[in-house]
Amino acid sequence: MQSLKDVVAGLRKEIEAGLALDQPLPHGVRLEADRVIATLQFCIDETSGAGVTFSVPGANVKSPKGAKTSSSNPIHSLAIEFKRCGDNSGNSHGQGMLQTSASRELTTTPLAGAGTDELTRKLSNVFGPPSFDSAARATVFREALENLSGPEVELLIRSLRGMPLSEKEATVKRSLSLLTRVLKSGPAGLFEGKSILVELLGRYSLKVILHLVASAWKSQQDWMG
Repeated sequence: MQSLKDVVAGLRKEIEAGLALDQPLPHGVRLEADRVIATLQFCIDETSGAGVTFSVPGANVKSPKGAKTSSSNPIHSLAIEFKRCGDNSGNSHGQGMLQTSASRELTTTPLAGAGTDELTRKLSNVFGPPSFDSAARATVFREALENLSGPEVELLIRSLRGMPLSEKEATVKRSLSLLTRVLKSGPAGLFEGKSILVELLGRYSLKVILHLVASAWKSQQDWMG
């Protein structure tokens, strides 16, 4: 088995080399990766005589779903998220690295016209069109997000992508739990709903999103009045 350290280092180099190719697609279309999420399986070996070691099992070892593991060395999963960003010269090509904070540009000014229509349409896939019934989902959505800090929003985005949260992230875990309830009952469903929220939270500031939700969906009490 290879050490986990060597596998992660090699994986990172392969990702950077692959992204550096950046070849245009037919008709001039280009795709640029924003994030790459890799999930590795590894074993913890405390019987090697060299202390605790971490190793990646070979191809002959099945995944946890296949349940072919050693009783003494059970297989664990580790998810690593790589975000592509620029080097010191500002060039974003061929430079991949792990990044913990966002460097994306968010829309922070109130929307109008077509911008409002687009965001309303996407959120309608999550809540349903603005109405008395969908206002309940929108209210829970606002409750889930309204008190999050910038770093907590970043953690929420990662958790929506599948990254596990630690026990210390109680606020974000509560937000994720509330959002899961909203998404499960909404038109898009849980899986597609998560994708929509990841996209929106990556494009718009939380203030812009919450402002539109409050003004378009209101509350059930507002609809009754």
